[in-house]
Amino acid sequence: MTQLASSLLPEFRARYDAFIASLSIEEVRFSNVEIDAPHRYSQTYSGLEADISTASGFTNGEASFAAWTTVVFEGRRPQEEQPKVRVRVTVEVTYHAVELMTDDIFEVFSQRNLPLNTWPYLREYVQSALARAGWPVYTLPAFKPAALQLKLDLDSPQES
Repeated sequence: MTQLASSLLPEFRARYDAFIASLSIEEVRFSNVEIDAPHRYSQTYSGLEADISTASGFTNGEASFAAWTTVVFEGRRPQEEQPKVRVRVTVEVTYHAVELMTDDIFEVFSQRNLPLNTWPYLREYVQSALARAGWPVYTLPAFKPAALQLKLDLDSPQES
């Protein structure tokens, strides 16, 4: 049984809830930002698909831990290996914590709490980076764990 599945068990749930109750945010920062858009957008790129992937991790400090989420957005044609545009952004949150982060807590935290603190920053950066590079504005979807490996048409209207 994965930790995410076992998070429904009362023993883990009580431990997790106590851990979350003890947290406070010390800092939110962009720790890595990259955009690769060698060419301005043109209608010849119509029909590109958006590939969105994410990763997360953490490091413990003294009475705190840093957790991060990275989003990689790539606009590409289905048959082409190289994307026409690529945005990579990492948002790191430093939390004051009574207890340090553990792998089992992080497995659940990375799916439930961390995205609530990082996703709005990630969404804004992808949207503004694409606009500044001369590409159509693309808004990352609302955070839903199952929706992270999406293939969406860049030319279709996006919901916020």
